[in-house]
Formats: sequence, structure tokens, C-alpha cells
Amino acid sequence: MPNNIRRLIMTASVLLSLFAPSNGSDNDTIAAIPSVQVSGFIKSDFIFDSRQNMAVRESMFLLYPLPELADQEGMDVNDVRNIQFIPFQTRLSAFFSGTELLDARATGLIEGEFFGTSDADINGFRLRHATINLHWESGVSILMGQFWHPLFITGCYPTTASFNTGAPFNPFSRNPQIEISYSTGSFRYSVAALSQLEFRSSGPEGPSARYQRNSGFPEVATKFQWSPPGQDLLLGVASSYKVLRPALAGETGRKSDELAGGGAVMAFSRYSRSNITIKTAATLGQDLFHLTMIGGYAERAGNGSGEASAPGTGYTPLTAFAAWAELVAGETWQAGLFSGYSANLGAREIISTESHPPVIFGRGSDINFLYRISPRLSYSSSNMRLGAEAEYTRAFYSESLDSRGRPAGAAGTGNLRILFFAFYNF
Repeated sequence: MPNNIRRLIMTASVLLSLFAPSNGSDNDTIAAIPSVQVSGFIKSDFIFDSRQNMAVRESMFLLYPLPELADQEGMDVNDVRNIQFIPFQTRLSAFFSGTELLDARATGLIEGEFFGTSDADINGFRLRHATINLHWESGVSILMGQFWHPLFITGCYPTTASFNTGAPFNPFSRNPQIEISYSTGSFRYSVAALSQLEFRSSGPEGPSARYQRNSGFPEVATKFQWSPPGQDLLLGVASSYKVLRPALAGETGRKSDELAGGGAVMAFSRYSRSNITIKTAATLGQDLFHLTMIGGYAERAGNGSGEASAPGTGYTPLTAFAAWAELVAGETWQAGLFSGYSANLGAREIISTESHPPVIFGRGSDINFLYRISPRLSYSSSNMRLGAEAEYTRAFYSESLDSRGRPAGAAGTGNLRILFFAFYNF
């Protein structure tokens, strides 16, 4: 018997033994066992792309089309269509309830999918969410574990069929965190301290969680939401700030104390009436790489030593802007339209010209701006949903940057993704 099948059978046996009802007579022991609700879905995607793209997981999570890359005869190497059939977004969730602690109602959530943690781990089961939640009648709640970044608004995000969920126009990240929130009437306020794990910042050694870890500071995020009773209306603002230590030492081996900081602000809204829902959001921030958006940071111009740890040098964050809107109409037959726009705004300080091109750690630093428009149509019956989506993304690239890292000029490339999908929810 293959090892994978043997491990699956052993895991299922353990879970069944844990969740099986007890035949004992100790009522207190039985009452202490939390109730468990298992849910999830099976999903299959059938994808066609008209061009090569910046994407991950077998090109399923698409961000934007790659620029033109001319061969010796002037032919664009990236102008190649491709297809993919993908089932590994399939997901499993378990929700635990029925426990109390310090007069609070305690719940737990474990959620995973077969998306893997890298392209080398395709079909691997990865952790999405793992949270412990404490809820008091006073309106205070505490969340501990891995969950959506506070700038991913669970009550207001794009419900596209594509797994990118509006990225890179909408923040997309899950983080280990501690969040304290307070709800009263129409208002909810929260503050959270976060670290990085799977969604990481960029740096001299590529994407890594060590840059934030070595800074000694968690990322801090706040969120304020207003939703009046009796109305399907949500308005809110959110913000975050993080600090990175990109290097422990410079090129000469001397200890580096240089930090790279970056903050973000966001506004969002959702309104529903009858079978129509309108959602919008806009984000302005520095070094948004860890949120699966364009942006990053660059070496700042210094005293000419070319070493970031030298006096007078350091890092400067690159600012990016992104906005999106979505219209959804219908229930059984449902139509949706998503549109997004994002742009590089450069840095407030002059970046270093010691290297050509400049040293920039981030994503899409050569993109002036990009946009996306994505209509979709689906049909739902019972626990099944079938549909199709067309996603057109166009990115405008530049071959040069100005002194503050702003792309100059624009040459556009576009990709059309046609996606057919099938959901089976349970």
C-alpha cells in the first residue's frame, strides 16, 4: 500500500475516534467535548490563458501578464497561450464550539486545502486558517492563530471565480496574529499584532519571513467598521504598519542597523439591495509585496559606499495605489463584474544609483500601471455551482525608472483568461 494512502487512512481513523460519541456515564465529561461542524468544497477549474503570466501554483493564482521578451528575430517569447486543468483548490474546514473559558464563549477553526506551499508541493495539504476565538457578552473578542490579514476585509472582498480574489488590486494575505476587537451597536473596532509565515516580504535573499522577524517588531493593524442594524451596508477604514531588517550585515561584514518601514491605509464599502450588491475598496501603501500587491522598497541614495549599512544610506519604501469595484446581481443565476486598477507611485526619497538597474526588492517595480476587467456568470442548484469567467488583465511596463523609482513611459501587454469552474459544496 502506498505511503500516502496509508497515512490518509491512519489520519481518518484518528479523527473518527476523536469525534465518535462516548458511551460513558460521566455527563460532565460528555458535556466538555466540543461539537464539530465539518464543511468545505470540491472545485475544478479549466483555464485558458492567451499569454505567459506572473502567476503561482501551476499558473492558477494569476497576478498580471509578463512583458514582451524579444528573441533574436524580434518575436515575443512570452506571447504563448497555455491551458491548465486544476482541482487542488479543494478545501476542508472544521469548526469547533461548545467550550467556555473565563466567561467567554470559545470557538476554534481549522481550514486547509490541497494548494501546497510552493510549486514543488502541488497537491500538498496546506494550512489556511487555524484560530482560537474568545467571545464575551460585553462585545470584546480575542482571536489567536492564523487568519486573514486585517486589510483583507472578510465582509467586503471580490468574489471572483478566479482564485486570486482580486489580487493584486485587493490585499491578499494570511498571517499568524493576535487580534482584539470590540463591537457595540453598529460599530466594530479592532487592533492586531501580526507576523509573517507563508505570505512574506521581499529582501536580499528573496521572499522570507526573517526580515520582519529580525526587526524585533510585529506588524500592527487597526480596523474600524460601521454597519447599521437592519441595513445591508458596510463602511470602514483600516491601516497597517510594519518594519523590516533586510540585512544583518553589509557587504564588508559590518553589522547593519538599517530598517525598512512601510505603512498602508484602506477604505472600503459594501451595499446590497434586493439581489444586487456593490462593493468597492481603495488601498494606498508602502511596500505592499507581502499583501500580494505590486510594490516593495529600494536602497536609498547615500554617501556612495554602495553598502546599505554605511552611514547615510538605508532603504526607502515604494508607494503603490490600488482600487477595485464589483457588482453582483442574482441568486440562482448570478452575474458579476469586477474591475481593478493599480499604479506605482515611486518613493519619497531618491533611490541609490550605485547599481544599474537600481537595487529594488519587490514586485512589479517596472510596471507603471495595470488594470483588470472580469465579467462572470454562474448557475447554482442545491450544493452545486457551475459557471464561467473572463478575466482580462493589462500591464504597462517601463524600461527606465526616474530618481525616485517611478516607471517612465509605458508599453502594454495583455492577457485574456477564460475560466470554467465547478463547485460541490458540503
